Amino acid sequence: MSYQWVSPLGCLSAPLTLEEVSAQIEQGRFFPPHGLSVNGEEPVAASACPELRVLWAKVLPPLTPFDGAAGRARPLILGRFFAELSLSRATGYLSLRQNDARLFFTLRIVDGQILEVGAYDPSTYLGQLLVQQGKLTPQALTRVLKLAHERNTPVGKVCVDEGLISIKDLNRALSEQMFVRLRRIACFPKFDLRFRADRRARLAPPVGRISGYAALELTLGYGLSDEEIKEYLAVLRARPVVVNAESPGVSFLSAEDRQVLKQVQHQGELTPLSERPNWTQRDGALKAIAWDMLRVFTMPRAYALLEELTQLSSSEVEGLHHLGLDEHTPFEERRAVAQRYINELGLSTPSESEEEDEVKRLVRARLDALTLPPQISPREQAALERMTQIGADTSDEELKRSLMFEAAFQEGEACLKRSQYSAAYEAFLEASGYKPSDLGAQLKLLWSSFLSSDREESAYLNVKAQAEALIKRHPQSVEPPLMLAQIQRIYGDAERAEQNLRAILKIDPNHAQANAELRLLINREFDEKKRKRNLLRTSGEEVGFGSTLARVALAVLLFVSASLWAVGSLTPTERYQWPELRNFDASAMSGLSELDRKRVFYQSMRVNYDQELIISASYRLGLKPNPRVLGNDEEGYDLTGLEGNIMRELTRSLSFLYGRYEVQPSEVTDSLRLSRVIPQEMRVLGVVEGYWLLDDLFWWGRRALLLLVGLIGLLYVKPWRQDEESKPKRGEEAAWRLEGSVPVAWTLGAIVYGAVVGFLSPALSSPTPLGPLALMLTAHVLTEQLAFNAYLGGSLLKGSRGLPFTSLLAVVGAFALYKLSFFYLWQQPTDQLMLALLQMSLFIEGVSVVLMWKTRSLVPGFVAQLTLTLVPLLTQL
Repeated sequence: MSYQWVSPLGCLSAPLTLEEVSAQIEQGRFFPPHGLSVNGEEPVAASACPELRVLWAKVLPPLTPFDGAAGRARPLILGRFFAELSLSRATGYLSLRQNDARLFFTLRIVDGQILEVGAYDPSTYLGQLLVQQGKLTPQALTRVLKLAHERNTPVGKVCVDEGLISIKDLNRALSEQMFVRLRRIACFPKFDLRFRADRRARLAPPVGRISGYAALELTLGYGLSDEEIKEYLAVLRARPVVVNAESPGVSFLSAEDRQVLKQVQHQGELTPLSERPNWTQRDGALKAIAWDMLRVFTMPRAYALLEELTQLSSSEVEGLHHLGLDEHTPFEERRAVAQRYINELGLSTPSESEEEDEVKRLVRARLDALTLPPQISPREQAALERMTQIGADTSDEELKRSLMFEAAFQEGEACLKRSQYSAAYEAFLEASGYKPSDLGAQLKLLWSSFLSSDREESAYLNVKAQAEALIKRHPQSVEPPLMLAQIQRIYGDAERAEQNLRAILKIDPNHAQANAELRLLINREFDEKKRKRNLLRTSGEEVGFGSTLARVALAVLLFVSASLWAVGSLTPTERYQWPELRNFDASAMSGLSELDRKRVFYQSMRVNYDQELIISASYRLGLKPNPRVLGNDEEGYDLTGLEGNIMRELTRSLSFLYGRYEVQPSEVTDSLRLSRVIPQEMRVLGVVEGYWLLDDLFWWGRRALLLLVGLIGLLYVKPWRQDEESKPKRGEEAAWRLEGSVPVAWTLGAIVYGAVVGFLSPALSSPTPLGPLALMLTAHVLTEQLAFNAYLGGSLLKGSRGLPFTSLLAVVGAFALYKLSFFYLWQQPTDQLMLALLQMSLFIEGVSVVLMWKTRSLVPGFVAQLTLTLVPLLTQL
């Protein structure tokens, strides 16, 4: 029996024996799509030959999930595979298949190095590559292929024999071919692979040579997306960075890489990889991933077990998949797999620490939950007891499901009445599992799903899709479209809700609930249109800038704001140190373990001192400053150059200070005291004013100026007086003016609002005692309310009718510009500066002026701002 195989170009080979064809297949030189002719018969696909099917089954990758040696994989798994092959110095053949493109590859690996890459991929054939490189013309390639077929000689040898290329060109092209094929494999999003250990792979001479480490880096560089790199690196940074100097993977690294690895080992973090010259962030990230796969990094056993616990605990399905199982696997097989998993992780071996012992216990508990047979549920137990009471056969599964359905449905109804929507959803979901065709349970499940959702757009689309599916399954029932219409009405989708309701009325014109829902929609639409008409009509009937006094008030307050900014920001001060804020309290550290002492030290430092002060104190004690930090001990340090790395520098500083504190506590406390140096460029009145010091004359001066402007302005504007031209005519809305009454309900609401916003606001740090500080805050609120709310707001609102949009926005905008006169705001990043201005202008002055407009009283706005300002102070008690 002789064989001939048909190349992709249609040429036939010389006759081969079965043993020769089998050897070609095992060596990766022959692939399933090739045509094969047996004894001169019509060629068929090689994989269809009965004599070779067993061999193909042994060689080709399986269409199964990857199990560590074979199956469906992706570039990240292939990278790990190359790393393991390199570490174990494996020898054999690695077969890969890309199903979508029907491409096949075989890598010959000897001692972890790739010596040959065979492929069924016409775009990477040697002749095509020579044409792409300009070594051959298409006409010359056609002649070479013909000669190669006639002589039964490889294409490369024919090219050399014909003088078309040199031996050096051929070797370079073969090496390039290996690289191109490896890169092609790495770029596939998914593929199937199988590794076959075979010592005979050593016998053939090498075509080229690519180390396993180079193949690993190539696979990661071309195969991983930016998102996959970020995810892997996030996991790598989250765990302790410990270098395993004894790992065989270290021998694969270059001398330059080993120097970087020493820096990583010294610093205990991956920063040196991102700071290496001529490397991008992606280069450093890929290098870290490659080293991790080569086991250059190690981790404590407790942390590794904790990662395994996370994988097992995500969900039941994902936990089983992590074990290589699924929800249909019998429990006997689950227990066997769990026992192998226990042996692999060494859960029965002695633990290195109490933490590791606790994690092992949790892993075992999770394995028991995943692999032990389920116990009978309380619902099923109650159904069986009920069946026994009524004398029914306990083996009647239909009756048992009906009883369990009724119990779950009633529980869901009770949860809905108690507004426990999530519990109701779970109960109706269980009921639907017992009777999937019951429409009532499906509708209740849909309604509880809607009520328990976050009411966002995605939740609405999900509920809408479920309702439409019910409508298709029950086209003659009016209940699904009615429920969908109710949900659409709540979400404001009035048009589609009306369509569904009218469709119901076509089926049943007298449907009472549908008619009631339609009337509600029509009335709501009418009210909305009326409100919009009133809004447009009244928004232009305001005094606003038509009043001369209003324009003067706005100009005066903007001038005062600009003057205060100029004085506070440009006038130097004699102060050179920040005031004392809080002292470090070490009493909580006594009698604790080393780990707890370190934790308490870190927490106390972060609570009592700001991060700039901690970093400056560490520099003063001898920690080498970051190259991006400017300044010195006398003038203060400028940390703005750190930008996003400030948290990393803070961690380094805390670690340094803790080490010094353990040796000499007084050095750390003295350094913290002396490090409160005001930077040279910030030694102005405005920055000191931001610390709420009782002896700060500029603080009192600017409030006195604002109070004077507010009082004088009020005497001229008199927002409580009604002019003759603004008196309402019959049927006309009364013009706005201040009234003397105090609205009690609105004032109480203002207190609640101020307490909530104040509780969410950051606490105020100041060396001034709480009593005098509270009086200073009260004076501060009084001056701002008189100037902006009473004087400016009263000027713009006086005599207005309707909703004064422009006036409200003018007051809020002027207040935001005034806040820019505070020097400390300009020291923040632009995004935080804009956010702070927006929050202060809207949540303080915006709410105050709206309260004044709504109640015609100054009291609610004053109370709201005062409460909002004092509550953060009380949180320090």
